[in-house]
Amino acid sequence: MKTRMGFFILAAMISSVFASEEAFLKELIRNGDFEEEKVYTISAPHKAAGLVMPEGWFMDWTHCGYAELVKDPDICRSGKQCLMMQYREDPEREENRRFANVYSTSGFEIKPGKKYLVRLWVKGDFPGKPFQVSFYEYRDEGKKYLGYLPVKPEKPVLLSNEWQFFQAIYEPKSPDVESARFVLATVRPNTDAMWVDGISMREYDGRSLAELMKTSAMEKERAENEKLLSGHKELGDKYGETSKELYSRFNELLTNLTPEPSPEIQYVIEKKFLALLEKYTQFAKDLKVDAMLLP
Repeated sequence: MKTRMGFFILAAMISSVFASEEAFLKELIRNGDFEEEKVYTISAPHKAAGLVMPEGWFMDWTHCGYAELVKDPDICRSGKQCLMMQYREDPEREENRRFANVYSTSGFEIKPGKKYLVRLWVKGDFPGKPFQVSFYEYRDEGKKYLGYLPVKPEKPVLLSNEWQFFQAIYEPKSPDVESARFVLATVRPNTDAMWVDGISMREYDGRSLAELMKTSAMEKERAENEKLLSGHKELGDKYGETSKELYSRFNELLTNLTPEPSPEIQYVIEKKFLALLEKYTQFAKDLKVDAMLLP
């Protein structure tokens, strides 16, 4: 039987392999679905005292706007929570500050030459009005602000009473950019509300979701897993049904990508695949460790 040291070395190797294999699908926006239970409440004497904000998000109160966490599944696109933003006229504010502005409190690392796929759902009580998605860009470990860069959606998106899907590619404007923050802004002038849900961002290299799935660890290791399960009764009895369930779901999701569906449908499928991949990762780690411990 293999040594305990060998067990831990293998477990560490397996973890590092999975981390590198699926790096391109790593979510870069913290709490983009606004479902984290931890929140913070604006304190007095601030004029927005009492409003609750989601963890990981900040309202720039120097602008003429308000934002707060909404806990109502009937309003939200998915889950139980989403973000509401609202512009409110304030003649005391500077002219260039008259819009509502919310941004992520945590920046993310920018890799040289990389592009990023940005997606979210949005709706508003002021149909036909635009809104803006942009990025604050930094260098020197976030100490040097380089400016902001708006991104344009692949197809025009105007607010309506129904949820609209926004998708865009973010490409830093300068090779000096080392990190960035996601920024969302309402337009001026308007006092109606805008809701946002499902904000997501990951690296993008031009490959389709189907291509990413076919080159994922789950597909690459399919034959190896089947060989282990069919060649060792102990493993087959313990993991066979789980493997069958995981790959049945994988095949179903992949089938739904042919012919290629709309971007919003692909986004939904991608989220389901990521949840499936998380389950598969634990399954594969357990399987390989048990296989190593076979006599």
